[in-house]
Amino acid sequence: MNPRKISVTVLKRSVFKNIKKRNPESVSAPYVGMDCAVMKNVKDYTYVTVNPVICGERYCEMGIIKAANNISCMGGNIRAVLVNLMFGAGYDEKQLKSIMKRLEAMCDVLDIQIAGGHTCVMSGLSQAVISITGMGDGDDAQSASLKRITPGEDIVITKTIGMEGSAIIADMKEEELKARFSQQFVDSLKYSNEDFLILSEAAVAIKHGVTAMHDLSEGGIFAALWDICEASGKGISIDIKKIPVKQALIEACELYDLNPYELISGGSLLLVTKNGNELVQSLKESGIRAEVIGKTTDTNDKIILNGDEIRYLDTPSRDEIYKILG
Repeated sequence: MNPRKISVTVLKRSVFKNIKKRNPESVSAPYVGMDCAVMKNVKDYTYVTVNPVICGERYCEMGIIKAANNISCMGGNIRAVLVNLMFGAGYDEKQLKSIMKRLEAMCDVLDIQIAGGHTCVMSGLSQAVISITGMGDGDDAQSASLKRITPGEDIVITKTIGMEGSAIIADMKEEELKARFSQQFVDSLKYSNEDFLILSEAAVAIKHGVTAMHDLSEGGIFAALWDICEASGKGISIDIKKIPVKQALIEACELYDLNPYELISGGSLLLVTKNGNELVQSLKESGIRAEVIGKTTDTNDKIILNGDEIRYLDTPSRDEIYKILG
């Protein structure tokens, strides 16, 4: 099959028909021959953009979620997304329609607009590639940059690590897990798409006056901590025993020889602040679990403490989830 664009008939039937206009800023929606949407500038915006890519339709909603989370970490609010869908030779219109309906449903949860995008069929692709460009704004944009971090600040984490990896393990290995564990155990590894959003905790943190925020993703908590050090030029000292991780995930990781601290962890948020205990209390009052796990330092050392044992973070490598995904 030759690389080509998706036909106009299919675009109308399976793409544009599934996009609703919901924001007052949206002057015109995307359509055939209209590659851009017009957004009315209703106030003096600071715009924020981000571009996560998802391979395969199985977890396509994560593209929208990651875009929203990334923008929230910069103190912004996501307003719209551009959706680029690339399919291989085995393309099926039902697949396109299914992806669009799922993406639109996630946009409905977030009350954001699909403002445009592109669809095509390309040779050499074994699965769909979904590229989401998120666009946001906000008076607080860039107010939580990692470059603002200073030594002696508290490092806080929300929820529990490994959530995204946990959900993938439960999804892809459910039958194997049920052969060894109870259904209740397997269910405890699962999460809904909304569980991966960090907008609520980001809003609490901004109100608190947080110094910096960084959402966890590929490479897990260790990769996120490394990112903080690299971006800020500061060191860290972390108590690994204070990092929240579900016992069920630990047992699942032992079964598949995975390190939960290097496992994809969408849904958790790292926060750097001058008073971690106050921020933790504010988050808990909003129903969000949070823990102080360490401090920033004035060295370049990336220290992980485990009782009397001291180790140093290594450069992030391949995420542990790929041992499951292959």
